[in-house]
Amino acid sequence: MQIPMSIVINRADSGDGRTRQFCDRNGIAVLAEIPDMLAVAQAYSRGELIAEISPTYRRGIERLLASLMQEVAR
Repeated sequence: MQIPMSIVINRADSGDGRTRQFCDRNGIAVLAEIPDMLAVAQAYSRGELIAEISPTYRRGIERLLASLMQEVAR
């Protein structure tokens, strides 16, 4: 179909890396990797945005948004 794509890997550090390897082999851009962290899961369960629980997460989400905007512009 030749549709451009990119992905965000959730719980990136809980697997064996096969998702990242697949993307690397197939030229699929990984825009962000969200770690498997209790604080993130707790925020989700309370209905909070990940960007609201930590400045570090906020910066990561801002970088993800910038990457998405670049991908869409292509």
